[in-house]
Parts: sequence; structure tokens; C-alpha cells
Amino acid sequence: MLWELNQRWYEDAGPGAWLEQDVPCYITSNAVIAHAYARVALGLLEDAERQQPGRTDPVHIVECAAGMGKFTFLFLAALDELIDLSPHPHAEYHYIATDVVPANLTFIERRPQLKPFVEEGRLSVAPLDLMAPELPVVTDRPVMLITNYVLDSIAPDAFEVRAGELFELQVRLKSDIPEPRLDQIAVEFVQARPPRPVYGDAILDGVLEDYEARLGDTAFLLPVNVIVAMRRLAEQTPGGLLILGGDKGYNHIGQITRMDEPHVAYHGSVSVLVNFDGIGRAAELMGGWSMHSAEREAQLSISSFALGLDKAALPSTRCAFEAVMEPFGPVDWFEFYETLKLSEPLTVAQCLSYLRMSRWDADLFGELASSLQEGLDDLDEEVAAEIRGALHHVARTIYPLPVGPDIAFAIGLSLYGMDRFPDALAWFQRSLEWYGPSGEAHHNVGLCAFALGQPPVARA
Repeated sequence: MLWELNQRWYEDAGPGAWLEQDVPCYITSNAVIAHAYARVALGLLEDAERQQPGRTDPVHIVECAAGMGKFTFLFLAALDELIDLSPHPHAEYHYIATDVVPANLTFIERRPQLKPFVEEGRLSVAPLDLMAPELPVVTDRPVMLITNYVLDSIAPDAFEVRAGELFELQVRLKSDIPEPRLDQIAVEFVQARPPRPVYGDAILDGVLEDYEARLGDTAFLLPVNVIVAMRRLAEQTPGGLLILGGDKGYNHIGQITRMDEPHVAYHGSVSVLVNFDGIGRAAELMGGWSMHSAEREAQLSISSFALGLDKAALPSTRCAFEAVMEPFGPVDWFEFYETLKLSEPLTVAQCLSYLRMSRWDADLFGELASSLQEGLDDLDEEVAAEIRGALHHVARTIYPLPVGPDIAFAIGLSLYGMDRFPDALAWFQRSLEWYGPSGEAHHNVGLCAFALGQPPVARA
């Protein structure tokens, strides 16, 4: 019942799940993680071309739970940039942004930033439900499946090991309210001895038996529906399946220790920690292999699972994953970003350094804009030119949404502070176009127009 209510919540909320509610998204929708995934995707495209040179049909990249399309935009922009820079032959690609909620797909289709990719035939949208997955493409080439922040909302089963014995944790839901919101439902776990074998399925029972033998006293979640979906998707991809996803969870068995009971998080919807380690063990039992970000205490774990793909035939893919995950990758970036938001006002030099580290992330620029603008007085031309270059890069990562920080306005203020009035005027006008009417934006349009000797526009 809990997960059916959760699904209904997303269907009712549509894009408002992120625009109006508390569902987090920056952690897996920023320029750093998009660039990292694009590096892995380019590696797969190079490996695919090496194995079958000259094929003209594309390798498909399928994003699950694309939501607002922000990651979609950042990923495609990063991948195109990497392709332009790469000296190696690569297969063509086609990207399919999927979601189980029709309103989200409509929202994505209407975003002007994504329109060029659609018009060029490199992006399309399609429905996809991981609880009953049917891939929106038939191909004998490898398929890359991106699963950011979606596996934590697919119902797992709960177990615990006590004194070397496996127990099932059955879920009981309690609420005193006739039609409660998700955050008004209490989740309780009741220990029970399961039948043996638990599932009568060699893969699922194999993971459980491994945990029963290796774990100390702890509770854990088995992502049974994710594993079943992975197996079904592998059957639909004769050319091989590469899954790449990030979520809160654990991807090493050493992290599954001394848990009293599974934790359910409430943020409008509900979610749980993802057991990437269990998914990886299931993939291996299916004849596949996996890659994981290093074990660490962090709010994000990233893992990749390969089925039907020869490990030795994917050197560029594997190399790219290792290169972008360690020693400083998307997991570390988010931890750094959270700390950076609490920092004291920064110097211009510090702002520029952090923007480079972020791969010119527009959201980070929104956090740093006030510090940057305070340092604009008495700049020498060399530093001013560096700032203008930074703003040019930041502009390429802006994905305007109906709510959220007005990055266009922040860029306009920075340019106005450097007396770049024509450029500032253009950005204030973009602010009005992208984010709607604003007294501040109209006021600054007038200031720029006046500075440019256009008093009629300034008074309009």
C-alpha cells in the first residue's frame, strides 16, 4: 500500500514534485554528475564503434524517471561537448527521456532548452514503468540505462540477520487519519521466519543466502523489484545492458552493518536507501559485472551494472567510470557543495575556482553570485575578462524552471557591475522571458537602457 500511495503521489504532483514540493534533485541534477555520466556514455559509444565499426544505427541511452528534464539537458550538453573534443571514433547515439508520469513527459517536451536536441533527432520521450518495464526501443546494440534517484522509490523487501539466522521484516502501516498523507503514515517492522527458499528464485535466493552467511547482526533491504526489472530489461537488450545510477544507499557490503531496522524518509513522497551491493551481487549471479564508487560516508552512491556485455570489450567505458568517480567525483562534489553553501563571503578568485570545479554549474553560480558581485569594484581588465568568460560557461548550464533561482538575473547583475550594459540588458530581458514579470528585472532593464542612452526604453 505504501508504494502504491507513493506512486499516486508522483502522478498527482507531476513536475510539481520538484517545483513545489520537497523532493530533492540537485544531488543528481548538476553539471558535475552530468559530465561524469557523459564521460561514461562516450566510453560506451567508443567501445561500441570499436566492436562494430561503421554501423550507422545509434546506441540508445534511456533515462528513467527523467522528471523535469534538468539532468537530461545537462547530460546532453556535456556529451555533445565531449564528442566534439574526442579524437576517437564513436557510435552515434539517441537519448530517450522516460517517466511513468505523462505530465512529466509533456513538461520535458515543452522545454525550449531541449528543443534543439529533439529537432536534430537525438532526443525523444517515452513512458517507462520499472515495475513492468518495456523498453521503448528494439535494438541489438548496447543500451545504457540511467537510473538516478528512482530505485529508492521501488518497493524492496526487508530482512535482518540475527545470530546468523535470516528473518523477514514484515511491514505494518499505522495512521489515525482516514485518508492520510504519506508523512502521516507510521511504518513498523515485525520480525517473522520466512519460508525456505524465500522466493524459489535462484538469483534472489542466492543474494539472500550470501548475506545470511556473510553479514553480522543487521537489518537490510533487498531490492527485489529492481532485480526483477533488471533481469527483464536484460532480456530485452540482446546487445547488452549497461545500467548507471546514483542514489542514497550503500554499494559495499561493509556498509551493511548494525542497522536496527530500515529507514523510510519522508519528503512529500517516501524513499528508502538503495542496496546497490545487493543489485550488484544479483547482476553477477546473472553472469554480469558491476562497478561502484568507493566506500565512504556520503549522501550519494553511484553504481553501474553490466549484463550481456563482455568486460574486456569495454575498456573505454570502464576507464571512464574509474576516472570520473575517483578520487574526486560526483559523490564528493555534492558533499563539497553542501559545505560551500555554509561558507563566509568568498573572494572573486575563490568564486571562480569553485565554478571551475563545478563545471560551471548554474545552481552553484546562484549561490556564489552575491559574493562575486561584491568583488566587482576596481577589477583589473584581466580578472574582468576571466569573469565574463566564466559567465559565458555558466550560461550553457542554465535550465530555467518556473520556480527557483533566477540565474539570468544574477548574470545580468554581474555584467551590470562591470559596466557591460548591452550584455546586462540582454540578460535582464532573458530573466523576464524565462522567469516571468519581475519588478527588479524591469528596473534593471531601465537602468541599462538609460546607461546606453535609451531613455524611452528606460521609462517603458
